[in-house]
Parts: sequence; C-alpha cells; structure tokens
Amino acid sequence: MQTTWNLNDLFTSDNDPAIELEKQKLQKQANDFVAKWEHRTDWLENATSLAQILTDYESWKADGGLYGKVGYYFFLRTSQNLLDSELKAKQNQINEQSTRIANQMQFVELRISNISKEAQQRFLTSSELAHFKHFLERIFAQKKHLLSEKEEKIVSSFAFHTEKWSGMVAQLLSKEEAFVDNKLLTFEEILAKTYGKSETTRDEAAKQFNQIILKHSDVAEHELNALLQHKKITDELRGFARADSARLFSDDINEKIVDTLLNTLQKNISISRDYYVLKAKLLGKQKLAYHERNVSYGSISKTYTFEEAVVILRRVFSKLGNEFLAIFNTYLEQGRIDAYPAKGKRGGAFMTADGGITNPIFILLNFTGSLQDVQTFAHEMGHACNYEMMKKTSNALTWETSYLTLESPSTFMEDFVSEDILAHTTDKEEKLSILMSKINTDVSTIFRQTSLYEFELELHAEFRKKGYLSRTEIGSLFQKHMANYTGEAVEQSEGSENWWIYVQHIRYMFYVYSYAAGLLISKSMQKRLKENLQFIEHIKQFYSSGMSKSPLHILQDALGIDATKSDVWQEGLDQTAQLLKQAQQLAKDLGHIE
Repeated sequence: MQTTWNLNDLFTSDNDPAIELEKQKLQKQANDFVAKWEHRTDWLENATSLAQILTDYESWKADGGLYGKVGYYFFLRTSQNLLDSELKAKQNQINEQSTRIANQMQFVELRISNISKEAQQRFLTSSELAHFKHFLERIFAQKKHLLSEKEEKIVSSFAFHTEKWSGMVAQLLSKEEAFVDNKLLTFEEILAKTYGKSETTRDEAAKQFNQIILKHSDVAEHELNALLQHKKITDELRGFARADSARLFSDDINEKIVDTLLNTLQKNISISRDYYVLKAKLLGKQKLAYHERNVSYGSISKTYTFEEAVVILRRVFSKLGNEFLAIFNTYLEQGRIDAYPAKGKRGGAFMTADGGITNPIFILLNFTGSLQDVQTFAHEMGHACNYEMMKKTSNALTWETSYLTLESPSTFMEDFVSEDILAHTTDKEEKLSILMSKINTDVSTIFRQTSLYEFELELHAEFRKKGYLSRTEIGSLFQKHMANYTGEAVEQSEGSENWWIYVQHIRYMFYVYSYAAGLLISKSMQKRLKENLQFIEHIKQFYSSGMSKSPLHILQDALGIDATKSDVWQEGLDQTAQLLKQAQQLAKDLGHIE
C-alpha cells in the first residue's frame, strides 16, 4: 500500500526529457488537426464528414487535448509543493501554451453551433452521429450565447488573467499570520481555531481573524466589484438574462431545477435553525457567536491511523459491490493517493481527473487521523469511483459530470462510511458527538451553501441596479442570508459582516448549489438502495453515464428521479431531519436537554 503519488505513468521527474517532447507533441497535434479541418466545409454539410471530424476531435481530446500529461503532471507536483517557484513557472508555461491551443481549436465547436436548424435535425437523427448526439445537442444550444470566432478568441485569452484576479484576495490572506495563545499561526490555522474547544481561544482567534479580513476589506471590495462588472458585461454580450443562467446553461440544466431546490429548502429551513438551537443548548449557551457555528459538540476520542481508515472503507465498499472495492484497492496499490500533510503541500483534499480519459486519476488528502479525515477519504474515493466507471462507457467528449450531480457519488460514499462508524460506536456520548458532527456537515452542505447562492443572486442583482457596492452593503447582504439559515440561535456578531471576504466560492460564481443538490440526490439514492439492494445496479448506471445525456435525463433514466419536482429534494431533507430527531432524543436520554 503506497501513501504518496507514483507519477511515473506521467513523467519520471520534473526534468524528464520527455516533458519537452510531450509539449511539442501537443502543439503538433493541434497544428495537424487545424491544417486538416479548418479550411474545409464539408463537415458542416454532411453527416459522414461531421462524424470524421468529431472522431478526430475526440481522439485529440483523449490523447492530451489542451494540457496533456505535462499540464496534469505540473498541477499535481505544484499541489505537493506550493512553495516551489520553479514548479509554478513550469505550470504557467503549459497554461499559456494551452490557451494558444484552445484558440486554435475553438473553430470546431463555434462552426458546428452555426449549422442551420434543418441540418441540425438531420444530424441529430443520423445513425453515423449517434455516438455524438448529446455532445451535438449541447453545442447547438450554445448558438444564441456565442460571439464571433475573433471575439471568442479575445474572451478566451483573457480568461486566464480573470482567474488570477479572482484569487488575489485569497493570495493576500494566505500570507497573513497572527498570534493566538502565544503561537504564531497562519490564516487557515487561525480560522480553524475559531471553532476549537476552548471558548477563550475561539474568541481570541475570531478577533485576529476579523482584524485580518478587515485589513483587506478595501481591496476585497474593489476586487469583487470588478468581478461583478466583468460578469455583467459577459452576460450582456452573451444574452443571459439572469446572473446565474450562464452557470446553469454550462451545467446543462435549466433554472427551474435550482429554483425548485431553493424553494424546497426555504420551506424546510427549520431543520437548520433547530440544529443550531440544539447545539447552543448542548454547549450551554444562550446563543452561539457567528464564529462558533462549527464548534463541535462533545469529544470524539477515537482517532484513526490511515491503515484503520482503509479497513473501514474496504468494509463499506465491499458491501456495495466488488467493483467499488477493486477500484479502491487499485488506488492503494498503484500510488494514486497522496495521504499525509507535508510542508508546502496544498491544504484540504481533492480528486482530480484533469489529465483526461487516458491518464490515471489521483487523490490528495491531508490525513491526520480525525473522524473528518476518514469521511473525507471516503468522499474523494466516491468521486474516483464515479470517474473510473465513466471510463468504461464514455468517450473523451462526454467524460465529465454536471455540477448538478457532481457531489452525489462522493457524499454517497461519505454517508455510508459515517453510518458504518456510528454502527461500530457503542458509547452514547460519543455517538451523540458523531451525530452532531454529521448533522453539522449536512447543514453546512445543504443550507449554508444554498444561502450563499441566494446571497450571490441578490449581490449580482443589487450591483446591476446600482453599478457599485460598498463593503458595508455587501456585508449587510451577506449577514441577511447567513442569518436566514442559522436562525435566532446564532448571532450575527460584530465582524461577521466581513466574512464574505474569505469565501472564495463567490468569486467563481453560482456553483455552490451543486453541494446541496449532490448531497440530496445522494440521500435519495441511499434510501432506494436500503429498500432494495438490487438498486446498486441503477447507481452504477448513474455513475457510468457521464454527459452522454442531460443530467435531467440521466437522473430520470438511471435512478427514476425527476429533479424538477420537489419530491427528490424533500426526500433527502427528510433524512437529515430524521438524524436531527435522533440527536435530540439522544440528548434527552442523556439528560442534556429537557
């Protein structure tokens, strides 16, 4: 069992001579493709030629595409050592090359989008193009939002710089340090201390945290207004009426799905508010300060070695089927998991398949032995299982997932591992602590993320009316939506009006609904599986579908779920409500509340 990445399937070292050859190959592949197809028009007129160019296009994507192994390799290596400027330089070089290649290749989808309505219908019913049907449907739908080829090249060229702008405040915050409990801590460490066990330490950390974000509030105000202005201009150019429409269009869903999700959640907002009432009582407080929302109740004494976490995941995966277990074992044996924290290593956790359909998938963890680390391990392995199963049925043009369903496989695995840990916990106090931790995750994933989405909607709407928003106005909107989901049991404490400054999600705009949607779809899957173990075959079908059809049709065909109706969202919420009832009853049984 390996606990660090084995990247030899990509390159043997950062200075492997094959890297330069691969970069040359990437450019040559793009040049050859352009030379073959750019000046032809037959593929815009008949199905046979269109099938030929799309087959070449698919092969190009499968064999490297924009970034190839080089971009993938340096992304992974930089994640292992963010402090290495040479790695960053090499990653930037391949990013610049990929932008040039993207500009070369974008004529394919732009010209296909301009095919006449009559020809579109002919192509969508052609047996020669059946393999590419939904891919074509998506491109044809883009027509009304696309610019000219020259304009698209300009927009594409600036996209990389806009992304850098979006991360400016995050970079400034990452360099901040302050003393808490006489220890010099980084910004992320200070944030973690705001929900630690000691109230004195929490309050001191919150004070330092508030001072740091206030220090950068002027810059954050200008940064966010610039991003809001850029989004407004882009939406106007592309003809998107709502601020979130572009995101949902790219996710292959319509506004009705998200509107139904948001409305259903608002009707069930008492789940979130009642959870914070319970937490305040258990912590012996009238109200929680804003920075105490994530304070854990009780003490989960159990810590886990990485090997013990592997045993738990193997136990759970084996119950779900040999295919899940085989994928997990392969990752352990082939060095696909970088498990432990290290100096300079990127924080958090992720699964990445950015190398494309032909390259191995990797998982990054920062495993320290906590219960949350075990759950995170399961979460990322859920993503990996999803993408590995897609490899068997998808092509390079459909090997992706919609944001609507992205988090379903991950939270599906995470929840089953949490259930397994609860089932093997006999101490009632520890069981209550684990239950409260699980509900906290549900509430944060479902209600906090959708409250952020509602905040984004109002933020963009207000900006488009006024033309500029002060940090005070932004903070007031932020507190309004955070207060909605936390209720009266949580104060909007002094300083919390600036906490939007560190929330990076809002710079990337309108994808946070996916966390709530994914978890609720996952809970619906769990319910169906518990009622009928054979339902696992439907779940595998769902995992394997990729973007072969719209996510709405995939959910309907594979799982029997209609995401435009409130039933599926309610079904998931009912399970979180049931967890809360269990915690409330256990707290009563233990004499902690009346």
